[in-house]
Formats: sequence, structure tokens, C-alpha cells
Amino acid sequence: AEFLSMRFGTILRSMLTLFELMAAPNLPDYQNQGNLLFERPFLSLFLVCYVIYGSFGMIALLTGVISESMFEKNQTRMEEERQEKEEQRRMISSNCAAMFGKLQTDDRERAMRVSVEQLIPKLERMLDMACVDYLVDDIARVIELRVDYDDMISKDDFCNGMFALASGIRPVTIQELYSIVTKIGRDVDDLVDKVDLVLFGKSDSLASGVSSEFEQPCRSD
Repeated sequence: AEFLSMRFGTILRSMLTLFELMAAPNLPDYQNQGNLLFERPFLSLFLVCYVIYGSFGMIALLTGVISESMFEKNQTRMEEERQEKEEQRRMISSNCAAMFGKLQTDDRERAMRVSVEQLIPKLERMLDMACVDYLVDDIARVIELRVDYDDMISKDDFCNGMFALASGIRPVTIQELYSIVTKIGRDVDDLVDKVDLVLFGKSDSLASGVSSEFEQPCRSD
């Protein structure tokens, strides 16, 4: 009784005792008081429930709140980065399209490689203003990888290549693979056209030969 009076005798002592149990549960102090816990089963039940829900539950609650706050901040930061990249994409695409529009192009909106390479100083200033990290020869390498077999580059390939460079995709990685795959696809298309030309040419000559053989007996009759 004296122990309980010392711990729960007044409201302030009770609040301090409950705070101590929440901050650092120390049930051995109660076990050392003889048969205190066995004689008062409701006290034992209260202490166990308070330690579980008060101490451990509070720690879990604080951990959850902190984790949720960090998750929300991370989501907010990711959304801000996405919006910045989208704004950067629009800015780079519009600037590149404006630069490319001043060049002399053909009916397929393609310009000569030499003309596009003259835009490199302007492209460097644009990337510097956008705080893009790039190497000195990256722009020339992008242009080289985007040209067609006839040394021409289209407007879309030019804009996409510059945006890929601004996004951190170096020319020596994915863009080289893209260029190789594109060239292979063009070579395959050319090969298919040549095969079709040969096959249709032979079929036309064969058809003309057969028709001429049928015409000869008819004339002799």
C-alpha cells in the first residue's frame, strides 16, 4: 500500500508514474514488492495493457507518422521533379524545333548534317541555361547518331536526341543502340525492296516469255 501510495497517491504522482511506464517500462519494480501483482490482478492487467498500448503503441504510432511524412515528402519531391522534367522537355523541344525550323529542309523536314552542326554553339548555350550536365562532344555525337544514310537528319530525330541528352542519356549508351537498330531496320527495308524488285522483275519476264510462246502458234495457224 505504501508503494502504491508513493506512485499513485496524487494526480501529479500518477501522471509521473504513467509517463515513466510509457517512456521506460520497468515492471520489475512492481514484481519486487512481494505479492503485489498477485494480490491485485486488475493492477497487473492494467500495467500490462498500459505498457503494450501506451508504450509500444505510442512508438509504433510515432514511427508510422514519421514514415508517412517521409513518404509524402518523397512523393511530393518526385512529382516536382517530374514537372520540372516535363517543363524542361517542352522548353528544349520548342527551342530545338525553332532552331531547326530556320534551316533549309526538304519535303520530309530533313536538313543536311552540316547545317545542323552549325547549331552546336546555340545548343550549348541552351543546355547551359537549363543546367544540363554534358560533355564537350556529346552534341556532335548525338547529331552523328541521328543522321540518316544520306547524311540527313529529321526534325523529330534532332529534337528527340537533344531531349535524351538533356535527360542524362549519354550518346555512348542507349542512343548508340537506337542508332544501330534504326540503321539495321533501314538496311532490311532496302534489302526487302531489292528482293521484291528482283522477284517481280523475273515474274514479269517469265510472264512475257510464256505469252510470247502462246502467240507464236496462233500466228502460224
